[in-house]
Amino acid sequence: MNKKQKLPAATPAAKMRVPAQPATQDWMLLGKFALILAAGFWIYWPVLNGDWLWDDDTLVSQNPMIHDPAGIWHIWFRPSELIDYFPLTASVQWLEWQLWPNSTFCFHFTNVV
Repeated sequence: MNKKQKLPAATPAAKMRVPAQPATQDWMLLGKFALILAAGFWIYWPVLNGDWLWDDDTLVSQNPMIHDPAGIWHIWFRPSELIDYFPLTASVQWLEWQLWPNSTFCFHFTNVV
């Protein structure tokens, strides 16, 4: 009697082996990222030193909640005190004001980034 020999079953990992990406693809991705970042700064460079616009005075430059060091607590736990309830945006504006108060260049720079 001839018994059929069973071949070992291929493991899922063996079936899905993907060749490693060459290092050039990593450099291409990094180059594309750098190109997009450079293009963004090139386009926005003229306005980085601009002044406050539209509603920036009510939302940032003259907003006591943004200026108050304890304002971050009010942003998240007293939403009725905000003009618009966008807690993440207000939190970033609060942090920016604490780091560099009234510096439009820094506010614009972080927005581009």
